[in-house]
Amino acid sequence: MSNPSKLSWVIVAGTLWMLAGCDRGARSLHLDKALADASLTTALSGWKQGELPSDLNKKSPRIIMTDVDWSNGMRLVDFELVGDPTDDGTNLHRPVRLSVQDDHGQRMLREVTYIIGTSPSITIFRSE
Repeated sequence: MSNPSKLSWVIVAGTLWMLAGCDRGARSLHLDKALADASLTTALSGWKQGELPSDLNKKSPRIIMTDVDWSNGMRLVDFELVGDPTDDGTNLHRPVRLSVQDDHGQRMLREVTYIIGTSPSITIFRSE
């Protein structure tokens, strides 16, 4: 039979080791706020200039972005970074005013928030 105090120490050590590994999730990803803002501006400027979302994959650093209007072929007429961004430690939440135009020439204003991560790669997702 094993010594109960040794067994308890092994269980405690193993539990602490596993918990230490759990912190390698989202909270341990670094947010570079300046890079997040610059990447969003780069992506939106590309959209405004007529680029496709897939063109962001060719940029350095590579940007991964999803926006339903862009994917559906809407044209970005203009954009404005509005309000103050917030962050959750891992992602920047940046409010933006978009002026988009459909294929019939109708313009629409959208108030959206982009969620931008910079680690391990640059990702931009739109949240209404």
